[in-house]
Amino acid sequence: MITGLKITRDRGGNFHPICTRDFIVEYLTANGEATIPQIHGAYKNALRELAANNHRRRYHWARYASFKTQVLRLLHEGIVELSEREQESNSPLFEGWEVKPSLKIYRLS
Repeated sequence: MITGLKITRDRGGNFHPICTRDFIVEYLTANGEATIPQIHGAYKNALRELAANNHRRRYHWARYASFKTQVLRLLHEGIVELSEREQESNSPLFEGWEVKPSLKIYRLS
């Protein structure tokens, strides 16, 4: 766990058993660099695992759009920065496209 970093829950919205901001920072600490879909997928898997261990129904996880907003807030605050590299999207939505959209890669500052 990172110490000295003040992370507080904003007013309103849904409460998630794992704080999304904490998870993003810890994931990037452990893995170095990642795209938003990679971090979001790992977050959903962590919640599924938590629900299985507690014998509960699945937890509500942050939607992709709100998860992306958290990453962009961390970027604005200077905790996260963009990497120089980009990754081509491998989503099945873009199958057959000549030029696929690229995903930005984030890392801790």
